[in-house]
Amino acid sequence: MTFSQGLIALITGASSGIGEIYARKLASQGFNLILVARRHAKLQVLAEELEEKNNISAEIITADLSVEEDILKVEAKIKSSKNIFYLINNAGFGTLGRFVQIDLEKHIEMMKVHIVTSTRLIHKVLPNMIEQNRGIIINVSSMGGLMKKRGSPTYGATKSYLNQFSILLQKELLSTQIKVQALCPGYTHTEFHSVRDFEGFNKALIPKFLWMNVEDVVDISLKSLKKKRVIVIPGLKNRLYLRIVNSRIIGGFVIKQLKKRRKE
Repeated sequence: MTFSQGLIALITGASSGIGEIYARKLASQGFNLILVARRHAKLQVLAEELEEKNNISAEIITADLSVEEDILKVEAKIKSSKNIFYLINNAGFGTLGRFVQIDLEKHIEMMKVHIVTSTRLIHKVLPNMIEQNRGIIINVSSMGGLMKKRGSPTYGATKSYLNQFSILLQKELLSTQIKVQALCPGYTHTEFHSVRDFEGFNKALIPKFLWMNVEDVVDISLKSLKKKRVIVIPGLKNRLYLRIVNSRIIGGFVIKQLKKRRKE
């Protein structure tokens, strides 16, 4: 694509799942890539594959975005890169268990990755986007940030921040050609629920119809950029599910049934 020649997409949490699919989709459109994640080996394999397949350049930054030194590395790369068109804040994680059962440091780490780092990277990339009057910022949030009745308090609160921040930032940028999106997926087939923090989580307890394919989620996100919509909930079933869960009467019944299934 002529439009994307020389332009860059910086993607955090790019070694798998939603971040990896964003990388694949944007590389196929001709965007050069800066891929950020903790797992160097997976990033390297992905970068080499996408370079060869799409004739683009893909640089990797091995970084833990809860660590100050690593955040500074990414900020320095943003400062030295004048053609960043996409900033996709996808890095993040969840936890399984009640608030008091989870180590306090884990909550603080989550707040740092979801809120502090995302905000810092946006603050670093925006001046150049404003100067060039172009750019797209996607904050990968969650339906958990929109639910009123259930979910991890810290996870839901950090994702709620991303949602509200995205809405207000887009209002501030209305006079520009910069677009801001908060993508709020529901249950998605990625490694998200397979890590150590989710040990004991049984995917079978979640009805099959609620799960989405990761490629579909990313496709909806990118297509939605053509519309003036900040909060993007992929899939009609997810939008309906959110309404049901947040309703006073039906939502309480649904939650009770899910809890019952878990006990069984």
